[in-house]
Amino acid sequence: MSALLKTGSLKMRIIWAVVLIMMCLAPLISTEFRLSLLAKFLALAILAIGLDLIWGYGGVLSLGHGVFFGLGGYAMAMYLKLQASGATIPDFMGWSGLSGLPWFWEPFRSFPVALLLGIAFRHCSPLLWGGLRSVTGSPVFILLS
Repeated sequence: MSALLKTGSLKMRIIWAVVLIMMCLAPLISTEFRLSLLAKFLALAILAIGLDLIWGYGGVLSLGHGVFFGLGGYAMAMYLKLQASGATIPDFMGWSGLSGLPWFWEPFRSFPVALLLGIAFRHCSPLLWGGLRSVTGSPVFILLS
């Protein structure tokens, strides 16, 4: 069995080629619902791979890994909510009684800025928690990762 799973074996190359071709053809042959579902599965696969790398190979238990993943997703959700609302404020802000967009939401009108801020949120938040952990020296911050 281990000979079949070697990355250099012919069988594995064929399997990876078929998977790659299917992924490239998915937008052409899938419905909108199935394509959205595939995107969600791929996003969660990225989360699972990250958790496997940090815990499985690095030996570091990260209970807050989902929080860091969610921060990047939240930044993109802010962009998408602004795009869906058009020139007005998002509906939930109107329900809360706001008449204007808060200053920290303004940069999220631009996709490149939202993408960069999402990546920055995702990568800078662990640095903040790690800094707090090193200052206090307490293992309590394992819960926050």
